[in-house]
Parts: sequence; structure tokens; C-alpha cells
Amino acid sequence: MTTPETWISDRRALLDAATEGPWSAANENEIIPSADPMWCVSQMRRCFESMTPTEGYVGDVADVGSNGHDAALIADSRTSLPKALDALEAVLELHTPERFHDHPEKEFCRCCQRTAGVYPCRTVTAITTALGVESC
Repeated sequence: MTTPETWISDRRALLDAATEGPWSAANENEIIPSADPMWCVSQMRRCFESMTPTEGYVGDVADVGSNGHDAALIADSRTSLPKALDALEAVLELHTPERFHDHPEKEFCRCCQRTAGVYPCRTVTAITTALGVESC
């Protein structure tokens, strides 16, 4: 099993290797009127809301087929995943293990010391359980 840090690092590596965002989900028929109705995820140079259907279009990242919901999820993940990883790292940085002075074999979470007093604390346990990884 992996640690939260490795899990986050693996996702950041996927993001770094992927086509630069932002991405947009659109029905190709709306961008190219003669195209078959086919949802695609595309890389856009500027904010999609401020342009005409073809202005700023760079190229398709993925053809998704007839499911616009899948295309929207894929396009959104390019923007939301980095923010979610930043938030997750910020929480994990607050909840780090420290050793008791009188019992150095035991660890506690400084952030949660007034409540749980042990490490991994409830916050780290909730995160590692959701990710399916071991606590650090």
C-alpha cells in the first residue's frame, strides 16, 4: 500500500504529463456544424465562455462519444484535480505526527492534541481511508 504523499505525487505526475489546460467539453457538432454529434474534450487557449465556438480552439484531447456528462467530468478534472490535491496537501501538513516527550514510542497529532491525542488522528484516518492508502 502507498502513502498519501505518494498518492498525491502520482496524481501530480499524471497532470504534468497531460495536455495543458484549461479543457472544455463540447459537442463537436456545435463547433463544426458538419460534424456528427460527438462529445469531445478540447484544450482551449482562453476562457471558453468568452469566445465563439471555434475561437481559441487548440485541438481535441479525447473523443468521448455520445455522453456529454463523461466529457464534462473529464474536462473539469483537469482544473479541479490540482485544486483538490493542493487542499489535501494543506490538510495533511496541519496533521503531522509528533512524539510524546515522556513516551517517545507514541505519536500524536499536534493539530488534534486537545481531542484525540493519538496519531494517526481522525482527520488523517478519514483521508487515508478515502484514498485507500496507509497513513504516513
